[in-house]
Amino acid sequence: EPMLSWDCIREGVIHARRKVSDRDINLNIRIITNGSIIDSDILDFLKNQHIDVSVSFEIIPEVQDMQRKHYDMVYQNINSLLDHGIAVQINSTITPANVERMEEMIHLLHTHFPSVKNAMFEPVVSQEMFATPLDMRIFYEKYVEHFCESLSLADRYGIALTSFAYLRTIFPLERSCPGELCVTADADITGCYCVASPQDALFGETKYGTISDGKIDFDMDSFHKLLSKNVYSRAECKECKVKWNCGGGCFHQYATYSQPYKEEVCRFTKSFFEHILWYKVKKGM
Repeated sequence: EPMLSWDCIREGVIHARRKVSDRDINLNIRIITNGSIIDSDILDFLKNQHIDVSVSFEIIPEVQDMQRKHYDMVYQNINSLLDHGIAVQINSTITPANVERMEEMIHLLHTHFPSVKNAMFEPVVSQEMFATPLDMRIFYEKYVEHFCESLSLADRYGIALTSFAYLRTIFPLERSCPGELCVTADADITGCYCVASPQDALFGETKYGTISDGKIDFDMDSFHKLLSKNVYSRAECKECKVKWNCGGGCFHQYATYSQPYKEEVCRFTKSFFEHILWYKVKKGM
């Protein structure tokens, strides 16, 4: 949660603005937060620095309190952000608890926060949440159905609804994730924001740099090795018709899921693309 280190965030933003002040660079800054820590100083700084905010929020009270807690607090803080004229996007994690309630989530979002015009409904990334691959398949089938229904409702309300799977239907790519520059608390640099410390299983595969004594040291061999894991390196992608709208799938999922679960992710990707394609055709007609 970045707001727990607010002094560091403030200094980082000021430093970044100073660095680009004499260069032809348009610097866009977005903070992703759970919305639990917002005060007047933070609000004023976000507004003055033109910082957009993404709030991780499940919209439905009982789902928020089950998955993240503090519904009332976050609800009020979102309103405080909006009252200050700060652009807010709502990021919701879709799990078996709310996958069949996505239309309700869009309706509540429009009702309670009519000025919010951007939302992301991302399916949960967790093999452990599903006892069997079939359970995961059933979840994904429900996600595809209700995302499309929610997309139609969001269109009517003027809300831009998206997800990573949806974005991949728009932008062709060779690798699902272009490769991140994630600075960890220990000043290591990793290529995946799901990997934050040496205790994470994929730390050795994703680390490609270190910050020390004010200098950045990149290991370009490790970086290129990480990026080489894409549609060209995976046999199952070779004849896949949607590989350019998948990019070989999420690196973290691919490296941590067992084969039967990876197959369900592939099945979901193909089904989702087909449904979104038909949705766009019908909308265009």
